[in-house]
Amino acid sequence: MARVFENRGELGRAQEMLDLAKMRAPFHYLAYAGAGYMHLRRRDLRAALEEFIQARRLNPLDASWRSKAPASRSSSRTTPRRCATPSTRCCSARDGARRGAGGA
Repeated sequence: MARVFENRGELGRAQEMLDLAKMRAPFHYLAYAGAGYMHLRRRDLRAALEEFIQARRLNPLDASWRSKAPASRSSSRTTPRRCATPSTRCCSARDGARRGAGGA
């Protein structure tokens, strides 16, 4: 029902339906994941993160909904990663080549 209200643009009513679902089935992770998406649509990132964290706690093995979640902060690095040992040819060379910097 929340999806129907969301498609109509009635985000407040959609949120009410998700809150009701969470009250009626507090251990069902999809209600929390849906609430997370609803908060994303409303640009409430903190609330969305809390809902996604709860959904993951309730069902850590299901990755189907996580692929649609926002990227983690680690994917938006501004500085290249460095290897633990400089003699190892791994992430620093790969990151440099990807960014066109010619290595680290």
